Amino acid sequence: MDVINNLRWYEPIIYSKYPHFPVFHKVLWDYYLNSKPPDLLRIAYDVCVGQGREVPPVTNQDLINDWKYLTSFKIDALAELSDGYRIYEIKTHANPESVGQLIIYKSLLSCMLQPGTHIEMSIICDSSHPDMIRACENHGIEIFICNILFGGA
Repeated sequence: MDVINNLRWYEPIIYSKYPHFPVFHKVLWDYYLNSKPPDLLRIAYDVCVGQGREVPPVTNQDLINDWKYLTSFKIDALAELSDGYRIYEIKTHANPESVGQLIIYKSLLSCMLQPGTHIEMSIICDSSHPDMIRACENHGIEIFICNILFGGA
């Protein structure tokens, strides 16, 4: 739980930039935030989960910290909700890789939280294949489709 408390938390509003977001991911995220999701209390970005790869034999603490950061998995955005957390994966197109990432992130994040903490998963994307939408619904993963590039529903 200390790891969660030590994250840099932000208000759920639009910013001029977000840590490590490519330009189009920022556009998608801003579009999502503009939809005014009601349940977001605060958001952390680029959240490290897991242990990362084994640290090489070095003694410099800065190198050790950098290695752990660079080799750990990172959640694009983590929102605190009134009843738990929501993990966000931001992709131009929702794909099987994004589902796999969410499942791994949820597994690793759950080890950092109190047992039984509620964790939701969501993909923010511009488009998605209909089969992806059905598969995500079957696994409790929300897909928020922005339709910025291709328009329409």
